Amino acid sequence: MRCRMLLLLFSSVLVSLGSVGHSRAGELECNRTGQVACGEKCIPVAWLCNGEQECPDGTDEQCEETCLGHLQAWPCDDGKCIPTSWLCDGTSDCLDGSDEVNCESLTICPDDKIQCPGKSQCRDAWEHCEGHQDCEDGSIQAHCPHSHCLAGQWQCRNRACVLDSWRCDGIDHCGDASDEEDCASCPEGTVRCDGGKCIAASLMCDGEADCTDGTDELSTCGRNCSLLNGGCEGPCSDTHWGVQCSCTSGWQLQPDGWSCGDVDECSLAYGPCGQLCQNTPGSYSCGCIQGHQLYNGTDCRVTDDDVKILIAADKELGILHRRTGVYKMLIPVQSRPSSIAYDLNRNMYFWVDKVLNVFTFGKPNSVPLYPAELPPVSSISLDWVTGQLYWASSSARVICAGLSDGRGYVKILEKDLVPEELVVFPTKKYLYWVNRGKNGVKTVETAGMDGSDRKVLAVVTTEEPLGLTLDHVTGRLYWIRGYKESIETMKVDGSGRYAFPGIFVEDEDPVGLAVFENAFFWANQTQLICTSPSSPKEREVLLHASVSALSVLHKSQQPKSRHSTCVPGSCSHLCLLSPIHPKGYKCVCPEGLFLLPSGKCSELKVVFSSGKRLYLLKVSSMGTAVERTLVEEHAGNLYLLDIDWKRNFIYWSNAQGHLVYSAGYSGQKQQIWTQHTVCSANVDISTGNLFWLPCDRGTIQKTKVPGTDSYTLYSTHNIILQLLLDWPRRVLYWVESGKPLQSMTLDGKTRQEVWRGTWAADTQMALDLGSASILWTTKGFVHEKCSSSEFQCENGQCVSSSLHCDGNRDCLDHSDEEGCPVALQCPEGEMKCPKSGECVLAEWICDHDVDCKDGTDEKDCGSKALPCGPRQWACGSGDQCVPDFWHCDGQSDCRDSSDEAGCAPRKCADSEFRCATGACLRFSMVCDGREDCADGSDEGGECSTSACSPGQCYHSCYPSPTGPVCACVPGFELESSGQICQDVNECQQPAGRPCSQTCINTEGSYICACHPGYLLGPDGHTCKATGAEPILLVAIEFNLFLSGLRSLKEDILATTDKRLAIHSLDYDLEDQKVFWADPNAESIRWISMATKKDGMVVRGIKPECIVVDWIGRNLYWIDGRADQILAIQLTAVGRENSEYTVVLDDLIQPQSLALDPLNGLMYWSEIGEEPQIEQAGMDGSSRKILVNQGLGRPTSIALDLLSWKIFWSDEKFHCIGSANLDGSGISMMQLTEIKSPFSVAVFEDEIFWSDLKTRTIQRVEKMTGKDRAVLIKRSGQPFGLKIMHEVLQPRSSSPCLDIGCSHLCLLSPRAKGSCHCPVGLLLADDGITCVSLQESEFVFLVLPTVLTQIYLKNLKTTAQQMTVPEHRTLPFTSVNQLASVDYLVQEKALYLSELNTSDIRLLRLKEPGILSWRRIISGKGTVTDFALDWLGGNIYWIDSENPHINVASSKGQYPIVLLSENLHHPTSVVLHPPTAVMCWADLGSQDDGRHGSSIECASMDGSRRKTLWLKSQAPVGLAFSDSGTRVYWADTGQGLIQSIQLDGSRYRVDHQGVKDLHLFACGQDMMLWTTVDDAQITKVWYSKARVSGNQWFQVDQKIVDLKVYSILRQQGNNSCSKDNGGCSHICLPNPEGKTCRCPSGHCLVDGHTCVEFVQCSTPSQCCKDGQKCISMEQVCNGHVDCLDGSDEVDCMNPGKIHSTSILEKPEAWERLTPEASKLFRATESTTGVYLEQEGMRHPVRKTRPESKVPTTKGREETVQTEDLQEAKHMPCSQDFCNGRGTCTVEGKLRRCRCLLEYGGEFCQEAPHSPGTVYVALSAVAALAAILAALGLCLHFRRERKFKRTSSRNLDYDKEKNQEEENLMNSETFVNEVYDEQESLTSLQTE
Repeated sequence: MRCRMLLLLFSSVLVSLGSVGHSRAGELECNRTGQVACGEKCIPVAWLCNGEQECPDGTDEQCEETCLGHLQAWPCDDGKCIPTSWLCDGTSDCLDGSDEVNCESLTICPDDKIQCPGKSQCRDAWEHCEGHQDCEDGSIQAHCPHSHCLAGQWQCRNRACVLDSWRCDGIDHCGDASDEEDCASCPEGTVRCDGGKCIAASLMCDGEADCTDGTDELSTCGRNCSLLNGGCEGPCSDTHWGVQCSCTSGWQLQPDGWSCGDVDECSLAYGPCGQLCQNTPGSYSCGCIQGHQLYNGTDCRVTDDDVKILIAADKELGILHRRTGVYKMLIPVQSRPSSIAYDLNRNMYFWVDKVLNVFTFGKPNSVPLYPAELPPVSSISLDWVTGQLYWASSSARVICAGLSDGRGYVKILEKDLVPEELVVFPTKKYLYWVNRGKNGVKTVETAGMDGSDRKVLAVVTTEEPLGLTLDHVTGRLYWIRGYKESIETMKVDGSGRYAFPGIFVEDEDPVGLAVFENAFFWANQTQLICTSPSSPKEREVLLHASVSALSVLHKSQQPKSRHSTCVPGSCSHLCLLSPIHPKGYKCVCPEGLFLLPSGKCSELKVVFSSGKRLYLLKVSSMGTAVERTLVEEHAGNLYLLDIDWKRNFIYWSNAQGHLVYSAGYSGQKQQIWTQHTVCSANVDISTGNLFWLPCDRGTIQKTKVPGTDSYTLYSTHNIILQLLLDWPRRVLYWVESGKPLQSMTLDGKTRQEVWRGTWAADTQMALDLGSASILWTTKGFVHEKCSSSEFQCENGQCVSSSLHCDGNRDCLDHSDEEGCPVALQCPEGEMKCPKSGECVLAEWICDHDVDCKDGTDEKDCGSKALPCGPRQWACGSGDQCVPDFWHCDGQSDCRDSSDEAGCAPRKCADSEFRCATGACLRFSMVCDGREDCADGSDEGGECSTSACSPGQCYHSCYPSPTGPVCACVPGFELESSGQICQDVNECQQPAGRPCSQTCINTEGSYICACHPGYLLGPDGHTCKATGAEPILLVAIEFNLFLSGLRSLKEDILATTDKRLAIHSLDYDLEDQKVFWADPNAESIRWISMATKKDGMVVRGIKPECIVVDWIGRNLYWIDGRADQILAIQLTAVGRENSEYTVVLDDLIQPQSLALDPLNGLMYWSEIGEEPQIEQAGMDGSSRKILVNQGLGRPTSIALDLLSWKIFWSDEKFHCIGSANLDGSGISMMQLTEIKSPFSVAVFEDEIFWSDLKTRTIQRVEKMTGKDRAVLIKRSGQPFGLKIMHEVLQPRSSSPCLDIGCSHLCLLSPRAKGSCHCPVGLLLADDGITCVSLQESEFVFLVLPTVLTQIYLKNLKTTAQQMTVPEHRTLPFTSVNQLASVDYLVQEKALYLSELNTSDIRLLRLKEPGILSWRRIISGKGTVTDFALDWLGGNIYWIDSENPHINVASSKGQYPIVLLSENLHHPTSVVLHPPTAVMCWADLGSQDDGRHGSSIECASMDGSRRKTLWLKSQAPVGLAFSDSGTRVYWADTGQGLIQSIQLDGSRYRVDHQGVKDLHLFACGQDMMLWTTVDDAQITKVWYSKARVSGNQWFQVDQKIVDLKVYSILRQQGNNSCSKDNGGCSHICLPNPEGKTCRCPSGHCLVDGHTCVEFVQCSTPSQCCKDGQKCISMEQVCNGHVDCLDGSDEVDCMNPGKIHSTSILEKPEAWERLTPEASKLFRATESTTGVYLEQEGMRHPVRKTRPESKVPTTKGREETVQTEDLQEAKHMPCSQDFCNGRGTCTVEGKLRRCRCLLEYGGEFCQEAPHSPGTVYVALSAVAALAAILAALGLCLHFRRERKFKRTSSRNLDYDKEKNQEEENLMNSETFVNEVYDEQESLTSLQTE
């Protein structure tokens, strides 16, 4: 550890200082970016020694020293190399996690920081160069860099970096102007030299060099321009000291001061040409690449002119055509994209909003890429060569590359970067990004597209760079420099830095950047802008939009490569372009796949042998088997030893122990001779030699291959248990019994001990070659270091520290009880071990399990005769019993093997020969001249003469002593003919199941498969649960005990009151809770496994067994005292009055309970006189007996849904039984070790139980009872147990989530749920709400003078009850005989009518004091039936005087006749106010018989009348379903109870054959009816839904009415339920709204208000508003006489229109009231329905279905549905008709109805000449007269159709009623079920 720390600290310091033993600049640059040098470039540290040559010179794989000994690299224990900066960073980068071990005392400084020796603080390297003397010796400061800027850069005062050439150029590049300080020109009389030094002009040419650069002593000193131009090549100017030479444009003065050299404009920091540049003497010339043409002499433009811009805006991607300016949306997106990319070749578009998305042109929708895996993405860029997408995530600090089809992605760079902008340059194989480093340092960096050769190109800390983009033609990067408001550029190698200032205006916030055709494209908050670098102030606005990202779209931006490096087939998945790799690319695989040398990615492949076959198994990244392939099969069993993959050899041993190998999977097999049989072997891949163990396991052998020379490397008298070969490190490891782990080199030398530990014979070991780590198991557990709260046993097992020295041996090696204090005296029932002194239970003596350390409990036991049970077989020794089905099963189970003695010889396979002795031989050994059978029966006979003829046998033919014999290959058997082989269905063999879960038969074989959550084991037969470790949860007295079934870790979860004992427990994985119960504590409690917080669920109960419903989220328990099964919500909080429900009662001593929430079923056992196991739905439904035979005392049950079985423990018979879940296939497993089983559990292929007598937890194989093991053996008494694992509580959606129960929802069969109520509450009619008994549904039995109330919950549906159930009565002393009642539940208002009276009276039951009647209705005749609108308060009734349906307000006011036409003998009426529907029964005419009985319905305002049924004889007792969609009634004439939908469909008979049927009513899930027999005995019958049979009780008196009520049935709302719907008098609801009605003598003036009529004398008539009388001559005379203008509406007769029209006189309009004006200006009455009143009848016109819309005044009016939309946009007023007519809307068109003097479409034509007018008037008058007569006739017919008159109108209408009646009869379809099509109306006929 100390060496590691010093190495890390030393390497960190050296790396930071840039001196790691190498002096090359390339090495320093690589160290700076956390990489290692590879020639002149860099590679990632992870590439070192990874088995693949990435460096061209191969130095990366010269691995004599780990990770090349590079100080920048850290070697993981598994051999992988990682950067030292990744050590101890909190993330495991090594697969084995070795980089995060022992990190507590270690501080690792990142690459750009250093650490002084002995100090833990990390500092920036340059901080020590600025006066911080943190290191005492100052050694670090001596090596500090002068600047953190790159070479060729100058560090500003603000630590920004600018080019050296930018100093003193007149531009503030630093931002703090420090680059322009000390740049002032020299004063007058001085001359500048030495880069800023000023000297006196007199010192020029004085013969002494005053400037160190010699510029003061030029060769032109003393010369004159007049002589030979002063010697200057260019222009010459005279000075006092000589001549000053200069040069013309394109040339520059040379250092000699007189000559001119050519200026290479093409090599300037930013050249003058847009693309290609060629220098010429004194000038340059520009050119363009293919596909471009020169423009303006310097710029290049594309030739095809097809330039587009891909734009991301708010919630859409769009494309803008550059030349035309046309913008089109490409695809809508979810939010505002932050980055976009495209692939022109593949028609794909990518963007980032909340996730990474891809859209392929031509497909309907976009799809997210890796939606569940990726962190937030900052920037994306496309490699158009390979089609792979690159993205950067600053939050995850990673750059990734992924396949655009979603098959996988890889991380290119990670950790040591924070990438913000990203672009890729496939042509150069590099990518570029803006990186945010530590301390706010920002850089532009580059790396190969495979992550190699990372370098820093520029430090841009103060620039706030954004919009990084690439011009791949010129090889330049561009970005926006935020604070300077400029655009910066440099070449992709970091040179050629240049700036374009003045691009942006002040406070402009640019977004995105693209460069194309030497133009800049960017966006601000509202615009997309283009500008030229040469003229930045000249802007072109391309689009007005809020753009978030943009990219130029043109084929030249993604040029196709002629010679693509990544040719198809190079890599199966990702092909990363590489500037380093010798191939030019690098194949990589997504996580979970492995790269093969061929470039293909493959799953992990495992080769294993099973029986005679060799299999290849593909394993996914999640560890699940993907595919299994049979690769080789042999005649005998084979045992795979090892594979030499380098030479393609497979080694195995056969049944005889001979060593065999074959070349490949199907090559020739060859045996290697060895002196001993071989049981274990390992191949040295480097040499091909074998290291192996003989079957006596006493030596380690080495055999050279090829050849057969063997050598003994090591021998011992012990047994060598395991041999492991680490061939890369040339080391052998082995374990022998009684000794520690040892190792030696491959030559047998250098033997040493590696690790001390205890090893069992069944220890399984494996060697991880990559990490040189050894893994081993003990009883299935992988050794690991125990935590601080655990005790480590000597064998490596971990148990809780609380179990150390607790008197119980929890370690398998008992080491937790060694060295502990010894008890002086043992408790009662225990005995002390004589030598070791500990106490053990008396039951543990001589139980064949050593419990004393000294072993004395199993000594001197002797053999004691043991009586065997009825299901056991007695071994020959007499002291052992085994289950009877173990006898002769082919395995010796008795200690004396007597269970297999005398058994019939096993049946030989069809490929074997049976000897006379019963032994089986392979047919190849028969008739071979050698006697192999003990009796020689395999030879002789017809061996010499028998020969197989061709085609004789289906598979194989062999000679035998009895003649030729046909044989089949394994997996087939001979048919009765003895020649044809047929497939054996191994899955249905009676011998047993070959698979632990699912068996699939195949031709000649079978395949085992596992259920979800399980993985097929290496044997190909066993399924093991995946995921977390399964935990055994067991109650041991007052402790909740945990034991890992894999790791064997043991711990105590909780300790309860020591006076109690936990009998039952269960768990809920979702909430991580454990629940437990003790009957004596009378409560159920819970504890959180995560926080150890505990609480109580319910108290005051006596739970025997508790079970968790993890799907329905309920807890069930058995109450043995009450013989009930109960349930409560898991989240309940224990209170005195807990809300739990009784699921089932009437049980007989229930003992155990098990749930199957996936199927909604529960199972329980009963231990009464007739013990049985029953099944029911988890809601108590569908109860049935499952098992009632062979049971003694079933104490516990457990379900195994995988095998579709139920298991139980039987304390009486000392066995464990099982049966199929349908009750069949009962079997018993009686083991001697099962003494007193208490609780049972099933997991995988094993069954577990707790035993009270032996105080153990044991397990056996669930189907055979074998492989028994004792898991826990403690002095404490074990009770309940469960196995905790996610496969036992699979997630599933609960059907209860969609029901909305008010209290509890219990699962039921067929994936349903049902609501249940806590004790004391009842389920209401809606099936959802729980109410008290007083709020539940009840029935009123109306007797002549008594009202009897019975709650329906009190009606038993099981046992028959003869007398009236529990009830309440209300007697009436002042009533002769009741006829009908109705009841408002909430108001407790009882309405009733009496026989032979016309009154309806009210009795308010909730008023205090003496109850008193109140007369509400006083009509004519006897009230035969009535119904209350419990929402609006109106009363509907039928009386015997007139066949009408009447309605009045709640106080009996404003009575009107609602329906009268075609009513003959209505007897009952029923309402459903929430849907505004009423129905009635009409017995028809009793005299002529022309009109039979009918069931009719209408809206509650009388409209929409329908006939539903015409076949009943005497319908009574109409009732609605709760939803109001179906109506029920009883037919007393036919003895039927019937129902039908309100649309006339789905008629059905609900009950038939009801004799003496009298009355009927229905409630929620219950129907009630009464019968009166010949003896006048009245019975009340009831039938509950889903319960077969009818029950009844007898009533002494006659029942005159029967009604059902509940508070929930009288809920809802309609248009009249609030404020009387705005009506002044009566509000009648309909399904679409309401109708306001007025009583007799009133009229409706505004649709809401009723006003009283004035009384007019004959022949006067009343205005429509009822306020004025006018004469007949005043109607339609052109003058408004009524206040509402109604006298001038609908005037069709021209003779009534005077020459001076009202429409021509504005003053006439002024006299109208607002209502009248509105009425007159309205369209012809196409929508309004005028309700008839006495003495007035207004026409009704209704042309289309109506809908209600609010008007401007807030009230509802009726408008035509089709015109509704158009009316909103087409105002219809008088202005439309030029004030010369009325405007009407017909369909979607507005039309004018002009005054007679005017014409034209808009009444625009002036009046004609008088003669013409009179002629026209005469013609129109004649036509109008005819129309008026027709209209009058039509008016009367419509009037009778819709009139709502009072009884005073009967005489008036008598004459017309006959016509109306006949019309209705002719238009009603009389059939058995009312036609779903609406009946034809009179309007349709007209």
